[in-house]
Order: sequence, then structure tokens, then C-alpha cells
Amino acid sequence: SNLSGSSAAAAVYKRHLQHNPHLAARFVNAPTALTHLAGEVLRAAQETNNKLHELYALRLYAVAALYAIQLSRPLRTRNLITLRHRLSPHLGKNLRWLKDGEHAEIRFNSLETKNERTIRVAVVGKDAQILWNWQNIYRPRLIELSGCNDSPYLFPGAATPRLVKNGLTLPDGTMSPASFAELWAKGDQVIGLGLTPHSCRHAIATLVLAKEPGNFAKAAAVLADSEATVRKHYGKDSGESASSAVRSVLLAQYPSLFKNTGGQY
Repeated sequence: SNLSGSSAAAAVYKRHLQHNPHLAARFVNAPTALTHLAGEVLRAAQETNNKLHELYALRLYAVAALYAIQLSRPLRTRNLITLRHRLSPHLGKNLRWLKDGEHAEIRFNSLETKNERTIRVAVVGKDAQILWNWQNIYRPRLIELSGCNDSPYLFPGAATPRLVKNGLTLPDGTMSPASFAELWAKGDQVIGLGLTPHSCRHAIATLVLAKEPGNFAKAAAVLADSEATVRKHYGKDSGESASSAVRSVLLAQYPSLFKNTGGQY
């Protein structure tokens, strides 16, 4: 079943992150690492007028922006695909800037989420700067180079949204699930953790419980899920056995990781 599959995946990521704290460091620093590489590739591509390499760099920037969101508060893949940065004919936008380049809020109302809970994500600091640069600098250039049509979606494509429920009318112009997976894989080749957007949720839950053993309520709040579901996936090990090295790496490398949920669940 999907539930047992999720539990198995959770166990895998919990085990890896607990016993390999350097993987936790690589995970939480993914937005910065991807941004640095994308910048190097982009500069070289522009110097040689290599449009193919420039496109590759721009796609790395897109994945950096995705990681910036997922590390602020991990969303389900469908919400990442349908994240709108401007108004559409029938719906408002999900992304708004409280302070340009410094503080963004991403909001999905209950009609747009799997478990019909309103979700808010606060993206701040370096993550906010990465997201701002993607939206305002690199996304327009990617559209120009790739020749795809612009759309309200932060990560545009040529597909029609799938699995729309609750009578929502979403505009065309999303990435297809296959195209989205291909985009994410470009970044994962750099980070080298074998994560998917959804498995970031397992990783974040593991790190929350490593930092605060047994705090299933907080892990559930971060994931916008029920505490019962989180206990089912992670309850065999409440977190007491999580490596202290994981906690120290998190605090040293990315101290704001657990502050970026904005306090609104």
C-alpha cells in the first residue's frame, strides 16, 4: 500500500541521516551548493555563448529554488508543480513577497492540499534571495532560451495540471510530473543524495526528531500532516537514538532550518 511504502521510505531516510551526519549537512546546504555551481556554469556559458550550457545552469537555479522551498517547509510534489507566482483567471497566487528578496510567504488554501489543510511556508534569508533571483532573473531567461510559453506557475511547462480535485480550475502551463522529475534529477546529480521532492519530507521529519526527540507534534506541524500519521511512520524510534552529530551539524550548518515555518500551521 502507499502507506506502507511511505513508512518504508521514512525508515530508509531516517537510518541514513542518523548514522551519516555529513549527509544531513549536504542536504541542508543544497540550495547554496546548487546556486554556486549554477553561477559557475552560467558565467562560463555566457563567455562562450553556449546556450545549451546556459540552459543547464538555469535549470540548476530552478532546483536550487525548489530546495530553498523544501528546506523551509517541505511541500508535496503536486503543490510544487502547481505553485503560482502570479494571478490566474480563476485563482490567486500562492507566492507573495513580504520583503523583496528577504521574506516570502507561500500559501496554499485547503482546496489545494491533499489533506485539506491550509499550508503556509515562510522563506527567509539566503533561501529567500535564491527564490527571488529565480523568479525575477533566471526564470525569465529560461523561458526566453527554451521557447516555452510563460504561465502563472513559478516552474512553467507545457502540461495541463493533473489530478485536480474540489472543482478547482487551474490554468495550463505546468510542468508534467515526468518533466518535473527530470528537472529535480539534474540537481540531485549534484547533491548526490538520491532524494526526490517527496522524500525531502521524510528527511525533514527525521531531522526535526533528531533535534527534538519524540516531538511528533512539531514534525507533524512542519509536514502539515496529522500527528497520528507521523507517529505511524517514525514512531518505532522516537528519535532518542538519533546521532548527536546530526543535531550538531544542523545547528552549526543551518541554524535557521526549523525557524522557517513561520509559526503558522
